[in-house]
Amino acid sequence: MAASTFYFLCTSFDVADKQIGHDGDHVSINVDDILDEVPDELYLPTIPKVPEHLRCVDVKAYEPEMIAIGPFTYELRSQNHLKGMEEHKKRYLKKLLERKGKELARTLVSDMRNLEEEARKCYSERVSLTSHKFVEMMLLDACFIVELFRYTSLNNGDDRNDPIFRIIWISRKLGRDLLLVQNQLPLFVLQKVYDRTTTPGEEDFHDMIFKFFSYVFEQAPAPTGGALNAGEEIEHLLDFIYKNLWIARPNIKQVQNGEFTQTARRNTKQVENEEFIRIRCATELKEAGIKFEKMPETEMHELPELPILFEEAKGIMKISELTIDNETGSLLRNLTVYEQYQNARYGPLVSFLDVMDSLINTAKDVKILCKSGILTNYLGDEEVVAQMSNRLGVSVCLPPENNYKEMLKNVNKYCDRKWNKWMANLWHNYFNTPWAIISFFAALVLLILTAVQSVFSVLAYFQVCTRISYNLSNSLSAEESSDFKIRKLPRHLYIVNPEAYEPQMIAIGPINGLHFRNWEEMKEQYKMGFLKKLLQRRGKDDHHNVRRYAKDMGRPWENYKKELLVVIYASSCRDSAGDYFLEMKLLHACFIVEIFRSLRCDNGTVAMNKFSRPR
Repeated sequence: MAASTFYFLCTSFDVADKQIGHDGDHVSINVDDILDEVPDELYLPTIPKVPEHLRCVDVKAYEPEMIAIGPFTYELRSQNHLKGMEEHKKRYLKKLLERKGKELARTLVSDMRNLEEEARKCYSERVSLTSHKFVEMMLLDACFIVELFRYTSLNNGDDRNDPIFRIIWISRKLGRDLLLVQNQLPLFVLQKVYDRTTTPGEEDFHDMIFKFFSYVFEQAPAPTGGALNAGEEIEHLLDFIYKNLWIARPNIKQVQNGEFTQTARRNTKQVENEEFIRIRCATELKEAGIKFEKMPETEMHELPELPILFEEAKGIMKISELTIDNETGSLLRNLTVYEQYQNARYGPLVSFLDVMDSLINTAKDVKILCKSGILTNYLGDEEVVAQMSNRLGVSVCLPPENNYKEMLKNVNKYCDRKWNKWMANLWHNYFNTPWAIISFFAALVLLILTAVQSVFSVLAYFQVCTRISYNLSNSLSAEESSDFKIRKLPRHLYIVNPEAYEPQMIAIGPINGLHFRNWEEMKEQYKMGFLKKLLQRRGKDDHHNVRRYAKDMGRPWENYKKELLVVIYASSCRDSAGDYFLEMKLLHACFIVEIFRSLRCDNGTVAMNKFSRPR
């Protein structure tokens, strides 16, 4: 397929050449011109232009506001907001020559001409400036930058006679513009100017750079001396900041089970087959039990690339501090573009920003990280910080080799534990407002009080039952211990609710009968009526003989009256011996039997006339 396509293209080219009438010499001349434009050696530019797909996300983040440096922004120097700084460049050059002598100008011009070709190769696109303009540009820009750093180092930025340092926002804007990816000079150009103008005992140029950005941003780290790898070259100012803050190392330490362990790089095939892992936002992680802490300085020195560590055993995520101000968005965007251009496969900054983008979704997430000391928000508005974080990753390609991948897996594994899931669901659905929390604790207090009351009620019940059993067992004599079938209610129970133990319509037996002092009070009319009907049915109809007949019927009871009293009733009833007891027993027994017989014979009903008063 490929061979036939190549043959077709070659044949088409020959036919077109014959039709147009061009000879072979003319074609060969055009090819030679093309080949002449191709450099003999392949080199990698170090100062790129911002790709359009990244530039369109935030155009202003990549454009200078105070000063134009280098050939990519050369055409912008005539704009009103950049014109003023062109005069300051000339003023700084004049002060330098006055201090070092005018002969220095010839030397610097000669140095710039010698560095021109090498400097042009540092830019990703061909520079259209003439040699004269290019050398002039490098001389003015380099002398201004070196003198700016020198004045900051000598006076700590406190030079009231210099307009640049008298107004604080000017120096801050200069610091911001000097770190734009398209606003750079090769560092070897700056180093050459510094070497030509330095004096014995003067501070090292790298330390001057640190001091300037430390003064401008009030957050840059102090010189570390050993931060850069031995023999590592610095391409320009943005590269200097990048390599000192986010040094690309082949390994990164992770924390597992509370101890630091080394995570080796994985092979390329394994990395390409893995998916990009995302974690929950800070609010959801906090609901799942994860705590956030600022990375201690001791650990930051061990891990210089803005690390994020997760101690799975303790559920603690440690993140190095990040300051957010008006220039943070521009700085991070330019560092991201540079990292994507230089180190796209292994991008520690992009990986870090991707994790932060996962953590920050809303202003609530920003507030949590600010409380933990991870974010220092000089903007004041958490919502603005959240929007900035969410837009930093737009159109940015994530690196395939992400050293935070194992850490992200551990975070997700921690959140997927059942207990952590339940806690996260509880906080997310029920404790999402202060009023919900207050209501929950109020209900919890009421529930506890109710449970305590129930427990004490049950305990009191068992205590009463135990006391009743104890009192009953103690109140019975050895003679009464197990023989009595019907006992009198103890007084300490009776007085609690007397109505519960007293009959409302009819009294049966001698125990209730004891409440009546004589037989006449004991005789209820209805019982006597049922007894009379019984006697009438059996042929005894004399009303005056009812009492006598009852006594006659009760005489056989005399033989075992005493035995019944002993066996059935408690001792308190034994004193009621005599005809009274027998008559009462007869009367009550006849009443119960007759009323049951009436219910049976009358289909479960008792006629009202049966309860009529006896005559």
